[in-house]
Amino acid sequence: MRSFVERLRANGVDAHIDLYYQSDSSIDWTRWGQQMVRDSDFVIVAVSTAWKERWEGTNSPTVGAGAVVEADTLKGRFNENQRDFQAKTLIAVLPGASEDALPTDLHRLNRFYIHEFADTDDGIQRLLRTLYGKPLHAIPELGSPPDLPPKAPVSPPAFDPTGAAAPNAPLPAAFAVGEGPAPLSAAAATRDAVSVVGNGNTVTVGGHHVHHTHVTTPATTPYELADRDEYLDRLTAVSRSRLEHRRLGAGLSPEQVARTLTERVQVPPELDELAAGDYRLLVGPLGSGKSDIADEWLRSRIEDAKKNPTAPIPVWVSVRELDGQISDHIVNEVGLDALTRFGVDVAVDGLDERTDKAATALRQASDFVAKWPKSRIILTSRLQEKVSERVVSVPTLGRTQADRLMRLVAGRPISALGRHLEAAVERPFFALLVARHASAAEGTTGIPELIDRVVETAVTAEGHNLYTGLRHLAVETVRSGKAVDPARFAATDVASQIRNSSLVTTTGPNCAFSLAIFEQWFAAKALLEGEEHVDTLLTSLRTFDRWKYVFAMVLAAGEPTRVDPVMAAIARWNPGAASWVIQETHSGGLSRSAPEFGPDDWEDVGHRLRIATAAWLDGLGPLAAAFFPFSGTQSTNLDEVTVAVNIRHFKMHVTWLVSDCGTNEVLPPVISGSFPTDRTMISRGHAIPSGLNWVWETSRDHLANDLTDHFVQIAQRIGQQHPGVAQDEARDEARVRSTQFALPGRSEPDTEPIAPLYPEGDIEPTYSTPWRSFTPERMLDRVQQVITAAMTCYLELAQAVTPRFGDTLGHRGLMPAEFYGNVSHHPHRERSAFEFPGPGEPGIRWLLKPIGTPSPDGRRPGANTVSLTLNDETRVQEIDDERDALYGSFRAYVEAYPPYEPFAPSFSTHSGRFDMHSGKPATRLALSWLWDDLTDLGWVGGHFPRH
Repeated sequence: MRSFVERLRANGVDAHIDLYYQSDSSIDWTRWGQQMVRDSDFVIVAVSTAWKERWEGTNSPTVGAGAVVEADTLKGRFNENQRDFQAKTLIAVLPGASEDALPTDLHRLNRFYIHEFADTDDGIQRLLRTLYGKPLHAIPELGSPPDLPPKAPVSPPAFDPTGAAAPNAPLPAAFAVGEGPAPLSAAAATRDAVSVVGNGNTVTVGGHHVHHTHVTTPATTPYELADRDEYLDRLTAVSRSRLEHRRLGAGLSPEQVARTLTERVQVPPELDELAAGDYRLLVGPLGSGKSDIADEWLRSRIEDAKKNPTAPIPVWVSVRELDGQISDHIVNEVGLDALTRFGVDVAVDGLDERTDKAATALRQASDFVAKWPKSRIILTSRLQEKVSERVVSVPTLGRTQADRLMRLVAGRPISALGRHLEAAVERPFFALLVARHASAAEGTTGIPELIDRVVETAVTAEGHNLYTGLRHLAVETVRSGKAVDPARFAATDVASQIRNSSLVTTTGPNCAFSLAIFEQWFAAKALLEGEEHVDTLLTSLRTFDRWKYVFAMVLAAGEPTRVDPVMAAIARWNPGAASWVIQETHSGGLSRSAPEFGPDDWEDVGHRLRIATAAWLDGLGPLAAAFFPFSGTQSTNLDEVTVAVNIRHFKMHVTWLVSDCGTNEVLPPVISGSFPTDRTMISRGHAIPSGLNWVWETSRDHLANDLTDHFVQIAQRIGQQHPGVAQDEARDEARVRSTQFALPGRSEPDTEPIAPLYPEGDIEPTYSTPWRSFTPERMLDRVQQVITAAMTCYLELAQAVTPRFGDTLGHRGLMPAEFYGNVSHHPHRERSAFEFPGPGEPGIRWLLKPIGTPSPDGRRPGANTVSLTLNDETRVQEIDDERDALYGSFRAYVEAYPPYEPFAPSFSTHSGRFDMHSGKPATRLALSWLWDDLTDLGWVGGHFPRH
């Protein structure tokens, strides 16, 4: 806000905010905001979720009074003079803010989208022109009317002075009225000028009223310009073309494509039965056939529309080609009139291909079907996008279905696939690949080899230039998130070859890969072969988000000596992000299931384990102390530790031990399975891992075992070494112990008594309850302070204990947040025989509501807050019944910060009894949140330790 106001004042705008008057003791803050609203020429509202709550009255009644007063003053201005309110109230959407924060009843106001605080910013320019009344496009002078004599012998129709038009009389001016108010023309400058104003179906023309006149906009959209059947036929042809191109992109011949299309894709019943006014997210891993299912659903809707002239109009939307709102795309396709009369059935494909747009597309789909209840939308994505409802999972192929599909491609049954491909062919795309290369499938060790063959076939036909060009194309489309013109980076002949490749889809001069898997494969090659450098892709979580699927492809299929430096860079930069890459490699179905090494490879295995472990330890930072050779010995450096590798039959044993134990035998960095037993060591054995780059997951899991055992101990020690909540609670616990175990009659006369950190019980002990207990109000006060401290402690620990994880920690990425809940405490209730004696623990039902507005780089100003009620069933009911609204605010937050999506915790409410009487309650709660974050990332396992 300060930057915004400074930019306005630098341009001569006398702009004010309360920030500049905070040191002025003469100001009456109960009236200052109201006075500024009344006296200013313009009021600019910088929207935020918090301000929206104040405007709508949904905020807590104990917070935000100043903003509420200002909002009420604005509403008073509206009631006094609507035109004045419209002219003087402006909306600013500042960087990081979302239009979702704009109250519904303020959509009528002029909005200015500010992307950066520079004079060159379009939003700043538009705002300045509005404030100064300096339009960019001035209305030209009104010329003289042309000489337009009537066509003889027809005489001009006369108008009824009462306002009724003569039957079939043409209007004396041409105009078009769309939905809602018609645009106003310039005022007539001469008595012969024609003025046109209107609203709905009542229009004023040249001073005469034309009642109930239906005026339509000229046909401009593809649907309006074509006959309905012609339009639907064209949709069918385009849908079939998409299906064909996906199969051609998989390397199938035209004959094989034709055979596979005789087998119609099965659509899940949850989509076929989707009701009007609703939407669904179709979720499935790589190669599961999401796009084909969406196309089949759309084809069924086309067939319905052909049979029923009032059925909704089918529309296909590719997220890659979506530059604006889904609603704008649909209106541009079918027109408002058709949308209003029939509704639309929309398939939005490929949310995972534009992760920066995924959350926005989901919200827009929800808003769209709510506004147009005759319509339905399905969306496809590889990720669940943290949607708790309306999700449909893609069913896998049964073995009979997979065999039939492969037979259609290969022309014969495909058998003896081996365990490495059995699971893969449950996904249609991989079944096509296996069948296409049936002669080679029996000897492959996984899907990556089949992808290599598909690419090799396409590239061989055109030469090396095509490979280089496609590799560059992948880099450009991943970076930009949309189709690009290959002439930007390739010679004319090569650009032509790229456009004609079976692996790409071309629209005009621009092209993109038909299948995301090939885009990721070529981009991975660019990374592994040095065309793109990994360090430039790890500047922020946002850049990682754009390349994360490429990193998964690198890990799954890359040559080890080239993969290890890439993964090491990611692991050192952010162990949480690197762990996500490992998990995605599994869910993507790209990992090879056959081992890639044997007993003779022990030395290579050992060196790779050391490379991976060293990178992980660097990324873990303070948590590296959990590594057993460090925690169980005096070693502090990996150079002081030896790894012993023993590979026999189907088992592998990895042992870490001290290299130099003070004897004459100093061990080298890597040894075989035979090692001395006179030194501290830790050994782990398991089945031989599969795949090319198993070492990254195996080393992560080994470290996770150590971290699970030592996390709480290390985190508490680190927390108590730094000023903050953990240190304060440790001191308070020491105070309590010294008080409990002090000898009778002994005291320290020169020592001031230390005040307790949190409110203590206010009910004196009795014979039956020999401990101090709490009244409900006192317990609420204690809980409020403990949880406030816990949220502060969490951020302190996240910074000190896990400094490189950043927003891959789910709770951290959600903050600043509001701890929103109700405390249930009834000290005099009768307890069951199964409850422990002692002061009763409070019950709490709560959730975390994000209240920050992320900027594009992920920064979120603001502080955590706590909002608790006491024994309030209304609050409990609100948390249960208002899940849609609360979930909406969560979705809006993720939409504003798309890179956080893969790491965000599922939106949920929590309830249970809290330990508010332990020595370090806030530290324990903060550690449990951090534990949950690390569990989601695979860095610890099991339940949070209670002791």
